Amino acid sequence: DEPTIEALKKHKLTSYNIKVFLGTWCGDSHREVPRLMKILDLLKYPENKVVLIALNRKKEGPNGEETSYSIKRVPTIILEKHGKEIGRIIESPQSTGFLEKDLLEIITKK
Repeated sequence: DEPTIEALKKHKLTSYNIKVFLGTWCGDSHREVPRLMKILDLLKYPENKVVLIALNRKKEGPNGEETSYSIKRVPTIILEKHGKEIGRIIESPQSTGFLEKDLLEIITKK
């Protein structure tokens, strides 16, 4: 959605860090992670600000990262600013049905 991409640029999504917990075995991850990467590519989002963490079928990460983030479902996309979680999208966009619109909603909520 072009207007939403422009709004994400205006609201500086690039000033947020993104953590993505995914499962290579998970259908939702297969659908949503490529969509997220396309959005980030359109925004020229810095690669060093996104962290991908692959979980096994027990939803365990290589270093136990899932525990401190209370990950129960994948994919879970977490937006952080100054080390603090601002919001998350779990499995698929729930609020608007569109990943880019849910991202915009997270960074513009007061």
